[in-house]
Amino acid sequence: MIHVLVVIALLSPNAVLAGAKTYGATKPYTYDQQIRRGEREAPNLVTARRVFRGFIGDNQVCIYVGAKNSNEVIVTGRDDWCPGSMKVPFRPNPNFNWKETVKKMKSEAKKH
Repeated sequence: MIHVLVVIALLSPNAVLAGAKTYGATKPYTYDQQIRRGEREAPNLVTARRVFRGFIGDNQVCIYVGAKNSNEVIVTGRDDWCPGSMKVPFRPNPNFNWKETVKKMKSEAKKH
């Protein structure tokens, strides 16, 4: 008798046994999971070196330049820290001149 029940349970359709209840909404996938699943493209990152670190007004400014002038400008508070190098998105910009950017930021800071 027990063997018959076991055989019936094993041969029954999976839909009958898989009726688990799910409460609430399902969680969205994280950024890394979306990249691994192919739902989102991973950004192409390059290593950029810090070429400028200084204070403009009350803010500390750090400028990083990487391959083919891929750049990142970070403006933080006076007590923050800027690493010597960091990963930045690969965005070639042959017209970027960090010295001109610093001059422009200093002149704008004097106006305010």
